[in-house]
Amino acid sequence: MTSAERHHGRAAVIGSGPAALAVSIALARRGWTITLHARPHRPDRQSRVDVLGGSALTTLARLGISRDDMLAVAQPCPGVWSHWGTDGVSSADYINTPYGCAWAVDRVAFESLLSKRAVDAGVAIAESERMHRDDRGWCILASGCLATPFGPRSAREYDDKLVALVGTGTMSTSGAPVDARLMIEAGHDGWTYGIAGPNGLACIGVITDALSLSGQRPPLFASGLLARTERIARLLERLHDAPVVRAMPLPCRWLPLRAGPKSVRIGDAHASFDPLAGRGLWEAIRRAEEIALALDTDPALLESIERSSKKAYQRYLAERADFYRDGCIRFGTDFWVRRCLSESIQSEEQPI
Repeated sequence: MTSAERHHGRAAVIGSGPAALAVSIALARRGWTITLHARPHRPDRQSRVDVLGGSALTTLARLGISRDDMLAVAQPCPGVWSHWGTDGVSSADYINTPYGCAWAVDRVAFESLLSKRAVDAGVAIAESERMHRDDRGWCILASGCLATPFGPRSAREYDDKLVALVGTGTMSTSGAPVDARLMIEAGHDGWTYGIAGPNGLACIGVITDALSLSGQRPPLFASGLLARTERIARLLERLHDAPVVRAMPLPCRWLPLRAGPKSVRIGDAHASFDPLAGRGLWEAIRRAEEIALALDTDPALLESIERSSKKAYQRYLAERADFYRDGCIRFGTDFWVRRCLSESIQSEEQPI
């Protein structure tokens, strides 16, 4: 493919999250004509804090986002403190890297920054997730849903029934310094997260499943689990007001990258990770740039990207299965038994 041919590429991107924005910027900066089909009349969103690996800064720099830009929407996160079966500090390659420590990112502010860079790169934004029949070129599905060329459809059939109860608030800055690490603590009916973000923003999260939550009010369920934690309960005490907890499904899944002859899935529409553990946001941005480069140079490279993404997701499943087993041994409750059972079933099934 010649340089002239590459600069006349065209793609329609469905979605408005980090993966959609990153792939749009990457392709537009390579001369592609990009239309981003965002959700119309998107309601005001409660911000949350996500973790982004330090090595992401090199990818973001290629998308036109500098370290100074990041300092306005994120702050360093030096590691992980976790309590499952034992206490201790743990880390992984997507948390701490030779490029530096991870970042605690204000998700809404970060997406706003990406949106500005997309507009700067010449991306056209359409207030509709529905493509027109005369759209030409590649279709990139990044809405978090399985989608057809003429609109998204539900992906609930691929959900393993996990539910996140997430709340944010602002912290008091007086007193002892706040632990800037990502804190993870397991409990009887799920596990919890706590993290301090930029500008006094703090985020707490509870991961459970639909059966554990059945018949209970999410805020009461979350407060009961959080009250029995060690470190996260201390973080809650520093918030000015009790956080407003919202429930959202967690469709942890992997699907084939290619959704059709000239369509690909990226972000949560392709491989969905636990969003609060530090991998989801980084995988979304890294894969988005990798796929953009393949589309611009040689689409045959998508096959190798699919193989590597599947292996990465299998490693993720193996890692979380170890945590599930630890939780099952420590607590032995119905929730952890279901987690271990669902993991064994998922390891036997082949992705659709």
